[in-house]
Amino acid sequence: MKNLFSYYFFILIVLLNITFLFSQEKPNIKLPHELNKPTLPHEIEEEDPSQSRVISNTYYTPEGFQVSEYLYQSWNGTNWDNTQRYVITYTLFGKYDEYLRQTWDGTVWVNEYIYFYTYDSNNQNTEILYQTWDGAVWVNAGMYFYSFNSNNLQSEYINQTWDGTVWVNFARGISSYNSNDDYTEYTYQSWDGAVWVNEYRILYEYDSNNNNTLYTEQNWDGAAWINDYRYVQTYNSNNDYDTYSYQTWDGAAWVNIFRYTYTYDSNANITLQLSENWMGGGWVNDYRYSYIYDSNNNVSYRLTQLWNGTGWDNSSRNVYTYNGENLLLTFLNQNWVAGDWQNNFLQTSTYDSNDLLVDRTTQSWNGTAWVNSTKLLYTWVEVTGVDDETAELNDFTLFNNYPNPFNPSTVIKYSVPQNSFVKLTIYDALGKEVNEIISGIKDAGLYEENFNATGLSSGVYFYKIEAQSLDGNNNFISAKKMILIK
Repeated sequence: MKNLFSYYFFILIVLLNITFLFSQEKPNIKLPHELNKPTLPHEIEEEDPSQSRVISNTYYTPEGFQVSEYLYQSWNGTNWDNTQRYVITYTLFGKYDEYLRQTWDGTVWVNEYIYFYTYDSNNQNTEILYQTWDGAVWVNAGMYFYSFNSNNLQSEYINQTWDGTVWVNFARGISSYNSNDDYTEYTYQSWDGAVWVNEYRILYEYDSNNNNTLYTEQNWDGAAWINDYRYVQTYNSNNDYDTYSYQTWDGAAWVNIFRYTYTYDSNANITLQLSENWMGGGWVNDYRYSYIYDSNNNVSYRLTQLWNGTGWDNSSRNVYTYNGENLLLTFLNQNWVAGDWQNNFLQTSTYDSNDLLVDRTTQSWNGTAWVNSTKLLYTWVEVTGVDDETAELNDFTLFNNYPNPFNPSTVIKYSVPQNSFVKLTIYDALGKEVNEIISGIKDAGLYEENFNATGLSSGVYFYKIEAQSLDGNNNFISAKKMILIK
């Protein structure tokens, strides 16, 4: 049995190392003010189909599933060619564990960069490690450290960069909140080599309904805060956006630049968005979007028109169709040319039996027919919640260690469904044993073991569990990767 375990473990270590060595886009790590900045109706737009992006408000992630891989492909005229992919793993709590980007070199996937996430006991993201691939090994590039207040709201983050030897401060953000846990101030600072120096700050104001009415950015001139620009937002009786204005500071007063005005139907769907520019002391039309909805309140049509000085000219239109679950099936974009609508691009989506998006293909119009352009393929993983410990005890399970990356200690959790002989061992990246944590009989249950890596160097390690039930009917072997950073 020991030889069989050793054989399977050798194969597993090889596979894990291949995944690590040869296995995205940088995840969208938003700053506090970006998290709080409102998503405006005019920003709910279809994204550039050439990037195979998803239309907002027309696709959702069904509960219990998470995307484990995004695969991008382009059409070479005959076949689909891989271009890049994002591989995501999750913690036991459904949070990001690793986020990897790779590109296709024509033969194999080549690493570009990877993010590792660490969480505290409240499942708050406290650290993000960013590394790039130098062709042979992962190289440190950046670190993000997050702090939280007593309400578990992010109060500070610090960004550091790797200078080849040590971590060096680069930037930090400090956030303040009101009694409703809304942002009131966000300050961004840079590191000058000795102290933190103010760069800019954002101030927030709210109405009695807790709607963000004012978003003001100010820059630091070395002695005082100077106004730069602001967004002024008003709302209707349903707390929907009424107007959204952008203004800049001229040194003495706020000057209008542009504004958006919104009209809604009885279901609070936007039917008209008007864009205007400030010209010569008054508002002048620029463009407008007109929307039509189906009986399920899905947008089925959007018309874009431009102002010609005296009237509205057609520019483009989008036509959307949905399946019975209100999931987007097709998205057609057409342009107005010489008094007629001409095809531009078509996006088609397919779903599996769980209503999970598995394929989104974009085609362009060549004048007579649709021609394949790009494809985005999704791979999903089913989430198993941490509240299902009773179910977990029905199987041998090795969980992701916490935290990971770690320094110097981490916790390894595993479950044993029946009385078994259990061995838990730590190996380095070359497969050499560096520590045996446990080796003995365990009753059925859920266990946590602490591993202290004091004395070990930074790098990739693996933890392996070998288990055999005492009745001899069940055997289990599993290994996972962890990262020590000092």
